[in-house]
Amino acid sequence: MDAAAGLNYLHTRSPAVVHGDVRTVLHLLHNVQISRDGTACICNFDFGPLHRHDMGMDTSFYIAPATRRWASPETASTGMRSIEADVYSFGFFMWELYSGHPPFPRLPGPELAVTLRHGVRPDRPPSLENDELWDLIWACWSRGPRRRPTMAQVHDRLRAIGEARTVTPGPLDTPSPPGPSGTVSTA
Repeated sequence: MDAAAGLNYLHTRSPAVVHGDVRTVLHLLHNVQISRDGTACICNFDFGPLHRHDMGMDTSFYIAPATRRWASPETASTGMRSIEADVYSFGFFMWELYSGHPPFPRLPGPELAVTLRHGVRPDRPPSLENDELWDLIWACWSRGPRRRPTMAQVHDRLRAIGEARTVTPGPLDTPSPPGPSGTVSTA
């Protein structure tokens, strides 16, 4: 949820900041790192395109082979990055956390490029049991960039999914009053 909040923060700046390389910590270039207090922090992004945009220059740039696997169809086709493309990549970010490997790990470069341009998505990982989370990932992968949720909406849905999964103490989890010896029992 911290990563979603961080991307939302970048996307809501004026002008908006596009990360352009959202991937998990499972990859060698860590774009989300965990701080000492357990907070996920967004890192490893380039302000260059933002500055070039402000100067009226073309903001498209080369997509490194290492990052193509997380690219949206429009980024794979044009090289243009956007906040909507970040949302698409965030869908892969969430998927990768459950699959344990990068998207399309067995596809070589030329096949990968065609796969991405056609908007093919990987199968649901067996470890991803939450239907709401799977629906959110699919919403992030919407073919049309404007049909994808914003990062604020992604963050809100992740929070709601997390709250729904929070276990509240039931009668068996409530400590009973101390007994004669001063001990507390949870039975």
